[in-house]
Amino acid sequence: MIDIENIVLDRVTKVLRETYLAQYPGLTVYAVENPVPESFPCVTVVLTDNYTYQKTLVSNQGRENHAHITFTVNVYTNNAQDRKLVAKDIFNTVDLTLQDLCLTRTYASYMPNIDRTIFRITGRYYGIVEKPIITEEGGETKETYLVYRE
Repeated sequence: MIDIENIVLDRVTKVLRETYLAQYPGLTVYAVENPVPESFPCVTVVLTDNYTYQKTLVSNQGRENHAHITFTVNVYTNNAQDRKLVAKDIFNTVDLTLQDLCLTRTYASYMPNIDRTIFRITGRYYGIVEKPIITEEGGETKETYLVYRE
């Protein structure tokens, strides 16, 4: 299985911390769903689908060269005054970060949450990711993944 979940999560976490940590010290980022976060704002970036991209299968090997991946993003806020504004701002930052990784947004909407005091925006992103290109640099093995838009 071709898996770039950690790369995506690390990039989103880094950008959000650089952008918002001073403003929102309780900001958390998870790789699993968390509909009732312990601190706010909270962002989840979850790999929700990963399957073989059949158009590039090599018939004699049966191994995947590319995978179709989907990530689901949720941004949760609970500030009574400006929770929608904060959620939209953070979501836009995540959106730009995922677009920079060549992932395409296929869905974005405000979603009701279990706890109605929590505001939530959900988005879905997909891309076609190529199996890693493995290189040696300075005695270290490096994996590079290329992501394509279909």
